[in-house]
Amino acid sequence: MNNNSCCQMNRCPRLTPIVCPERVCYVTRCFPVEQPIIVPYRTHTINQGVIVNRYYPTYSTSEETRCPGQAAAEQQM
Repeated sequence: MNNNSCCQMNRCPRLTPIVCPERVCYVTRCFPVEQPIIVPYRTHTINQGVIVNRYYPTYSTSEETRCPGQAAAEQQM
């Protein structure tokens, strides 16, 4: 006779389970905790004048009136 068939027909007595003492395994996990660090920045602006050359063209005109005969007299002088 097969033992499997005996147990399948519920003729074997039920065994009481054996319970072992609990084992505790410790696992260490690290997780980030934010630590604020304040770094103050200040901008100080110094306005300083700098000489820049800027050229402004100026225009002039001249006019001359010569009478007939006067031009020849100036050339002889």
